[in-house]
Amino acid sequence: MRTQAPTPKLTGTAYVLILVAVTGLVYANTLMNGFTVDDPFTYSQNNFIKDLRNLPHLFTTQYFQYSNEASYRPVCTLTYFADWALWRTWSGGPHLTNIFLYVCTVLVLFGFYSRLTRSAQAAFLGAALFALHPVHSEVVNNISFREDLLVCLFLPTSWLCYRRSRQGKSWLWMIGAWTLYMAGAFSKELAIIFPVLVVLIEWHDMSPGEPVRERSRLWYLGGLAFLTLLFIVIRFSWMNFPLEGQVARLGGSIAGTLIADITIQARYLLLFFFPIKLRALYPESFYALQIDLSLLISTAIFVLLGILGWRHRRQKTVIVGWAWWFISMAPVANIYPLYNPMAERYLLWPSIGLCLWAGWGLDTLLKTRLRVPVVALSSFAALVMATTVVMRNPVWRNDVTLWSDTAESAPDNPMALANLAAAYYQQGEFNETITHAEKALELHEGGAGPLEPAPSYLALGSAYFMKKELDRAIRNFHKAEQLLPVRFDIDAAVFRNLGLAYDAKNDIQRALTYYLEAKELDPFSDDLWRKIAFCRLRLGDSSQAARDWQRAMEINATLPSFAEIERAYQMSVSGKQ
Repeated sequence: MRTQAPTPKLTGTAYVLILVAVTGLVYANTLMNGFTVDDPFTYSQNNFIKDLRNLPHLFTTQYFQYSNEASYRPVCTLTYFADWALWRTWSGGPHLTNIFLYVCTVLVLFGFYSRLTRSAQAAFLGAALFALHPVHSEVVNNISFREDLLVCLFLPTSWLCYRRSRQGKSWLWMIGAWTLYMAGAFSKELAIIFPVLVVLIEWHDMSPGEPVRERSRLWYLGGLAFLTLLFIVIRFSWMNFPLEGQVARLGGSIAGTLIADITIQARYLLLFFFPIKLRALYPESFYALQIDLSLLISTAIFVLLGILGWRHRRQKTVIVGWAWWFISMAPVANIYPLYNPMAERYLLWPSIGLCLWAGWGLDTLLKTRLRVPVVALSSFAALVMATTVVMRNPVWRNDVTLWSDTAESAPDNPMALANLAAAYYQQGEFNETITHAEKALELHEGGAGPLEPAPSYLALGSAYFMKKELDRAIRNFHKAEQLLPVRFDIDAAVFRNLGLAYDAKNDIQRALTYYLEAKELDPFSDDLWRKIAFCRLRLGDSSQAARDWQRAMEINATLPSFAEIERAYQMSVSGKQ
């Protein structure tokens, strides 16, 4: 194919500035968002991360109970400590942190792609596609999905540090590379696939005639292998979440999982190339092996990419991009059962490979006579993607907007309705809470889809409690109690609310029993310690009440002294008499 004369190109600095500006602009409206999905449990309502004295618990088995995480991800939790120390109650603060981390990731990928493609223009195009791709909006918008951002930031940076160690002959860079890998692993477990990808990257980056057994390469890979084994021992032996293995296997068996994954992988490929209808929750119907239009389109894309890959099989970049996608999909292929079998956030790491391939492909086409139409189509695609992201961001404004959007696309999905019920409760719309929670339970009992019923009973009980229908509230709380344990935060909320309900009925002894149960799960709540102290005081145990109140004051220094509380209580009792 005849090529045109080269045209002037932008400098690396210009590319960096454009990437920072574009990425920041398309996600700027996320600063208006609040907290959604698991954000309240892991951040905004999590007392654990609000006191730096709790940092040592990041390295104990109590981590799961206190952090409300179901996997050992202390590096991510550490960023929540930093966010709370910096931003406090401003919801825009942690969203700003996510934007910053995403911008840094895009810039790291620009450097990573530059090294692999030897072309700043190809690296820019790949990094720009990564920055603007709408399927990544879930990770950037949700604080509790930050671990995926951290993995994509730390691991490519690890490889770049290793490359620097080869150039600068400094062991500090190598140590930095190993440290960054461990930071990625302790952000999210999928990082352990990285050593396999490093072998792929090194094959791509190896110069003709360069010996495979180059010393620094062996040191880096050997270090990664050792650290991976160390991580596996820590993560799956010492710091293994007790309830983690209780997730049901997709399809009921390995064979069923593999069959379901055929459809899931096809839909993932379709989502990457046509991110039109994005969802916070993908229903079971997406996992069913069925011949439909989306499966046919995905298969056609797969065949087309296979043909292109075969045609350019001598180009290492093509092989690396294609292999990266499939290797990176292994941790989310449901062989190890996942709570959410399919999610958009799972595509963030695999998409690095296809964005690399796309950047190289566009750069190649721009050197041909097709340059003008390629520029036009690429600009149009970038505009469409940027617009999609900007319009998608407000969906994550709060739980009501998010789950209303999800329920609209899947009106018979029990999980979507259950989450919407909980969202309405947070908004104080208790009748809507009851309607949607009862509908979710009804659909689940009718076999419409999977659902953990305990949170729905908790939402029902909480709504009835706020409507002052105490007997109904207690009945639903006890239904939730019978299904425990579910998750530390849910379990604690059930016990706390039972305490509140019995407290309202003036059954002080039973209220105290449930408050103490809640305190065992959430010992960093000054509100619980205060309620326990009041119960002790009303039961005549003033000395123990004083100790409980002191514990509350250690968490919240603004509280009045126990002497003032006891004096006010005695005066109120005297007034009633």
